[in-house]
Amino acid sequence: MGNDVIVGDTVSSIGGAIDITAANDVMFAAAGSVTSTSGAVNVEAAAGAIAMADGSVINAGSGNVALQAAGDVTLGLVETTTSVSITSTTGGIVDGGDIGVFDIKADTLALAAQTGIGSGDPLELSVNQLLRATNGSSGDIQLSNDVNGLLTIGALGGSVGVTNTENIWIENNGPMTVLAPVESTAGDVTLDASGDFTISGQVSASGTVLLNAGGDLMVTAPVKSTAADVTLDAVGDLTVSSQVSASGAVALSAQDVTVGDAVSSVGGAIDITADNDILFAATGSVTSTSGAVHVTATAGAIAMADGSVINAGSGIVALEAAGDVTLGLVETTT
Repeated sequence: MGNDVIVGDTVSSIGGAIDITAANDVMFAAAGSVTSTSGAVNVEAAAGAIAMADGSVINAGSGNVALQAAGDVTLGLVETTTSVSITSTTGGIVDGGDIGVFDIKADTLALAAQTGIGSGDPLELSVNQLLRATNGSSGDIQLSNDVNGLLTIGALGGSVGVTNTENIWIENNGPMTVLAPVESTAGDVTLDASGDFTISGQVSASGTVLLNAGGDLMVTAPVKSTAADVTLDAVGDLTVSSQVSASGAVALSAQDVTVGDAVSSVGGAIDITADNDILFAATGSVTSTSGAVHVTATAGAIAMADGSVINAGSGIVALEAAGDVTLGLVETTT
């Protein structure tokens, strides 16, 4: 184990593992590369940082990659056809530059840091599955993914997907599925998919929650903001099959909107807007303690199944449709 390790040229193995360990820092010059056809690549900076200059490359072929440092991990390009794991125990995970377009290319990815993951400069990813991304004391999680297909966040039945004290921002150029919880305890959560978007793991924040879908948006796990607003927006259809709640305002918009569970706000307004129809299942409800409730089917109908409820507390209620308005129970004290 060296005090510091500097990689300024090619380090390679045909089939074998590559281990680089330093007591302090591991540094990669722009001309530095680590290449294996199938062996694992492990890089550890025990008491320091891993710093990859823009242009430097770690490519493990079909082997796994693990980077671990006490301080910051600054990325050039890290690539494999299997898994990448990156951990900073006291620092952040940082984008070192854009020569290689992507910072990480892999099948599955796990990230853990304390002071941000792509904070202020999003990490450019090309991964199929973000198994987890956890950040501790400060900084945002900002990730931009383009794998030309589906991004899955978390694992089925997993207890951790993405967690942070501050903001979480993740976009995918394609569909997205959330399988495990995404939570910000003191910030906002923004998730943006250019295709269909399925929420099967809870999404929660103390700040604003914004979910955007370039296709259909299907909510089958709770979405909530404990101190701000929730916005769900779909270019296609929106189906709410689990609770959506906010301390502030709630806004739902799509081609067609189906409300199959409780949509609620403590004091904020609730706006549901569809280009076509808005349908309430018998289990669907919209509840506000004092905020106004507006339901607008611009070119279609509003159809409330028997048993469905709109209750605005002391707020006003306005239903507007081009076609029929079929009522369940609509209630307010005003």
